[in-house]
Amino acid sequence: MKDLKKFISSMLTVIILSTMFIVGFPASAKATTLNGKAVSKGQIVTVTYRIKAPKLMEDIQAHVDYTGGLKLMNVSYSSEMKKGSFVENHNLTRQIRFNAVCIMKPMNFKKATNLISMKFKITGKGSMKTSLNLICLDATDGTNYGRTGAHSQYRKLNISTVTKRLASSVKLNRNTLALKRNKTYKFKATVSPATTDNKRVKWSVSNRKVLKISNGKVKAVRKGMSYVYCKTTDGSKKTAKCKVVVALVVKVVLAVGLVLL
Repeated sequence: MKDLKKFISSMLTVIILSTMFIVGFPASAKATTLNGKAVSKGQIVTVTYRIKAPKLMEDIQAHVDYTGGLKLMNVSYSSEMKKGSFVENHNLTRQIRFNAVCIMKPMNFKKATNLISMKFKITGKGSMKTSLNLICLDATDGTNYGRTGAHSQYRKLNISTVTKRLASSVKLNRNTLALKRNKTYKFKATVSPATTDNKRVKWSVSNRKVLKISNGKVKAVRKGMSYVYCKTTDGSKKTAKCKVVVALVVKVVLAVGLVLL
């Protein structure tokens, strides 16, 4: 009987410890990515397919597929495809189709060119991706080019994918600032989210007679008011500003007089 109680006690201990282990170490959340790059919900991302072909092209039929969790915001195409007859449809479910026939003025992709560029908003989580499918791409000399799948007998092209994660916001460390003439101040800009690829910003002032600025460092030139502007350079067009007031430096001179009696 004692052995049975010991056995039951031991089993309960194992069960309790196992439960504590499971609760204490939850499964890690799946990362949110687009084409292998970490992204965050609400972030704006551009995906561009670049093409390079050795010969002039007169016909192209293609489509781009994209997974759920992506909201299509905008699409732009190479001007080469608009030399002749161009048709596109991006109102499909997670697919963009486009065709171009340019017999009189063939398309020139001999230099790497942006074929199609899409802007998405991240609305979901998990692993997301896009894929370009070239149904056919015919050169003026009759050579056929393709990429994958059923048309693998076609000659392959140099196609690359560029995924850019844009800024959602930019903030300055100050909203207002008071400076005396000839004094300087260094601003700090924070671009969000952290996954933004290009965090460089451009600085400017509204009144160059009052302030001078270089790489975020301002110098007060004369009395007055001016705004300091900070703008992202990745195409997201996010801005921030700070109101700066410059005051004169007032010098007080004490006159000391000697009176002789």
